[in-house]
Amino acid sequence: MKKSIVSAVFLCALLVFMTGCGQWADNYAKSHESMLRDPLSGWNIMTDAYLAPNALDGISFEWDYYSVHDNAGKFTGTIGYCVVDPRGHLSGEEWYKPFLMPSGVNVVIAGKFSDGRKFFSFDPHGRAGMVVSATERYLSTPVTDGRFGELIPVRGTGGEPDKMVLRGKTPEAEWEITVQALWPERNTNRERTWEVGSDAGLLAAEHWTVNENWICTSVSGWIKRLDTNETMAIDGHGYRENAFGRWAFPEGGWDFLFGQDLANQTDFAFQTYHYQSTKLDFLDVDFFDNGSLVDLRLYANKGEFGWYHNDFQYDSVARTYIPIDTVIVGKKDGYTIEIQAAIGSDYQPILSDTTIVTNIYVINGLFPQILGTIKRTATGEVVATMSCQGGGEFSVLRNFGTDAPEGQLQKFKDTFRSPLP
Repeated sequence: MKKSIVSAVFLCALLVFMTGCGQWADNYAKSHESMLRDPLSGWNIMTDAYLAPNALDGISFEWDYYSVHDNAGKFTGTIGYCVVDPRGHLSGEEWYKPFLMPSGVNVVIAGKFSDGRKFFSFDPHGRAGMVVSATERYLSTPVTDGRFGELIPVRGTGGEPDKMVLRGKTPEAEWEITVQALWPERNTNRERTWEVGSDAGLLAAEHWTVNENWICTSVSGWIKRLDTNETMAIDGHGYRENAFGRWAFPEGGWDFLFGQDLANQTDFAFQTYHYQSTKLDFLDVDFFDNGSLVDLRLYANKGEFGWYHNDFQYDSVARTYIPIDTVIVGKKDGYTIEIQAAIGSDYQPILSDTTIVTNIYVINGLFPQILGTIKRTATGEVVATMSCQGGGEFSVLRNFGTDAPEGQLQKFKDTFRSPLP
């Protein structure tokens, strides 16, 4: 009873916290630019800036997200390490603390194997014994019933590249994967790899920053599927992203895709966060035009690109509609970009009943097939193409029942889109 009262009071306090703090994230990015540029730097929400008292610190969270696409198709999916409410404001550890967030370190793996089996593990480890560094992107959890998570930065010396080593074990899988930037110049050529959403939430003080550390990666190592005890060597590619802030994510969600065509050396990453933010709707595209590398970042709020979904399908387990495809069209600097993602039923809901907040929300991991072309806008000449296995996610609040509410399909079609240029 006491926890229920405290939770209600806390939520009411959040609703009245409408003071203008929207520039905090912009100021943080400016003062921590070197940290954002360094893909092996520490966890942002563990820095001194985040340690300073803040009424929304309980909704601080940060993830380091890696996609893994084995070139032989043995595995395609994602591995994520998420640090949530690290100071335990919403952990329920004492009677006066509401239990709203899976505080501490959470390890997530979702994917599919070559035989078509899809799976996920959302594995919360809590705060006790976690090691999360503010100076380097190191993370570890205690071993619990054989389960653990570890993220190890390896600084390159003597001409060797920087690397991240991913280790972990959940009830579904065990892995050790080494990740490094495949085409590092595509990150350094951009003015910045991140975007700041100081308009991310309903409250003026909420904010979210997305940092596409390595838009295309090389991955190697192994994954063991524990249903068959088969260990698979992994040799492939992927995408890496860091994102962080203070944001009550059930207020909205995200709709994003990425893909890397190794043969044509073309890649893209598409980000959009619904419903409030317009600053986090952007598209990165990299390609070669007559031997010269072109790096473009397009913004929806500048009319440079738009997107839509032709249709959605209802999933009674996820209790929401999920897009069966995505169409993205962009125009900038004399180029027209057209990307189509075929999703169909190739997705995996990532669910958790750890807290009431996670129970009402779903992240759907997507395994789309990507087709794309880049043309000269003036002549229609094809400059570059893309055809590859891609990845992404579509996340929203879940419905309370297993059936779709009347009119929701049309609402999704009307809502999750942006005008084409």
